[in-house]
Amino acid sequence: WTRSPAVNEALTRALHDRSLIVDWGTAHKQFVPLPNLMLAGPIDAVTGYGVLSERFSHHLAEVLPVSLFELSHWHDHKEISPVVTRLMTEARKNTNPHEVALLFAVPSDLPRVPARRRILFSMWETDRLPGWQSPRDEQGRWNKLTNEWAEALIVPCQDQVEVWRNNGVTIPIYKCPLGVNTNFFQYRERPPRDKDAPFTILSYGMLTARKSPVDTVHEVCWRAFKKKDNWRLILKNRGTPLSSYINDPHVHIINTDYYPSQMAGLCYQADAGIFLSRYEGWGLPPREMMATGLPVIWTAHTGHLEDVDPHFNIPIPYTAFASIGTELSISSYDGAFNAYAGMGNWYIPDWQAASDALRQEYEDWQARGRTQSPLGTRAAAYIAEKRSWQTCTKELVSVLERILDYDFPIANT
Repeated sequence: WTRSPAVNEALTRALHDRSLIVDWGTAHKQFVPLPNLMLAGPIDAVTGYGVLSERFSHHLAEVLPVSLFELSHWHDHKEISPVVTRLMTEARKNTNPHEVALLFAVPSDLPRVPARRRILFSMWETDRLPGWQSPRDEQGRWNKLTNEWAEALIVPCQDQVEVWRNNGVTIPIYKCPLGVNTNFFQYRERPPRDKDAPFTILSYGMLTARKSPVDTVHEVCWRAFKKKDNWRLILKNRGTPLSSYINDPHVHIINTDYYPSQMAGLCYQADAGIFLSRYEGWGLPPREMMATGLPVIWTAHTGHLEDVDPHFNIPIPYTAFASIGTELSISSYDGAFNAYAGMGNWYIPDWQAASDALRQEYEDWQARGRTQSPLGTRAAAYIAEKRSWQTCTKELVSVLERILDYDFPIANT
């Protein structure tokens, strides 16, 4: 007999009638209890994996019985949801073993999670995983750890599916996009700017060499603008100070952590966004900027390709796919090229195309009377429809159903 009284009753009736016909493929999905699902990852509203863990935990908890395991404490818990706060409180009291763990983390965290079955949600920012045919092996061989400790891998974009597969990951790989916190990053029409107000461009994130902040100034803004032009670039950074490498009165550098409400406020001060990354597992900042109504200039490769569309943003091509460490660029200011040396390739943005696009956006802004960009308005509507965390959580539930071979009752609600 089974664990389900309902199934037992059906089997008893069938035996009594001497006609035992049971579609077990349907019956077990209907009557077996929900898997005991534990979510694991850093929890905060600032870092990449912290946001990923916090948002998916919040929305999964609204539709499924889940518990939470705070894998790492990278940042404080300001501006996380009350639902996630409750889960963390309950986790301190819950000592029950877990059947299934969903980790929002890197492969080296897999052995730390107490569960019989592990599903990894991860990403990486070059075409070669750490430890894969490289002398740099600080975090272990990611392909080996993933194959040995996880039964499935989830990544946010098609490029990542190919990267992990090409680097020797043999377990099933699924794709699920990431979302934007539309509680904070909402569309707001920019009023006409004062005639003396500068054209304001925004770029933010952990602005290492991979995200090209120095090149954005030297190779793009300096080409796009003339001496008489009134412009300002806001670089909102986390990490290596940029002031030693950028000396321009038009550039305002912020080097501190911002929470979602502060970041959204910064977006509303801007007239355009720019994000010229060399490689992205997904790329959350440009999508957040689009959600607020900004026209965004961004590179058309890797994680960005899931949403690259000239109807909603301004895609920039690349000029080369170059080995990290051999590329000559002023952006090597932070040693990132040396840190990633021997670990694959990055895409080199077409600086001239980015400069031309920025110049065109500046002239269009002036021509329409310094008002809201129609492109930004369309971008905000697109993100609200396609990239909310609610929408992405439904896709994650669908992926989990395929991995666990279980029909969650909320999948179609």
